Amino acid sequence: MNTALVNNKMQFSYPDGFSVLSDEEIRQLYQTDNPDIYAIRNTERHITLAVFHHKTNTFLVKLASAKDVAKSTESRIRKGMKQAGYQLIGFNSREAAGQTGEGFRYQYSVQGIGQQCDVLVLKHQDTCYTVYYYTRPELSEENQKVYDDILDSITFTE
Repeated sequence: MNTALVNNKMQFSYPDGFSVLSDEEIRQLYQTDNPDIYAIRNTERHITLAVFHHKTNTFLVKLASAKDVAKSTESRIRKGMKQAGYQLIGFNSREAAGQTGEGFRYQYSVQGIGQQCDVLVLKHQDTCYTVYYYTRPELSEENQKVYDDILDSITFTE
């Protein structure tokens, strides 16, 4: 078992078989120079998990709910992924780190290969954490326990 620390505040465990993506791999995968992304990948299981964190003003964090952030995120992704055959599967809620996270699941294709993504928004103090979990649709059921175990392990250090 391995442990990740994101933004010196969010901690989670993940099983052996994952590797931490380098800044260059993250840049290629997400086409951004955003330094606030932590990502791991298990190529054998076809799983990638990334955590984006965004610090904002405390007032704004309290004003926008996790559900509002999830809906806004879904809207941006839907618009940006039209060409990839984006399909919303649905919105959901899930307990993680002692709170109710809000998120959604969608599918799309990259070079003819189907992908499924689960997005979960968690808020902690003045920071919003968005967890992105990618796998292939045909492996979704088999990989669900890995994702659930990672989410169940999330804690905040302060």
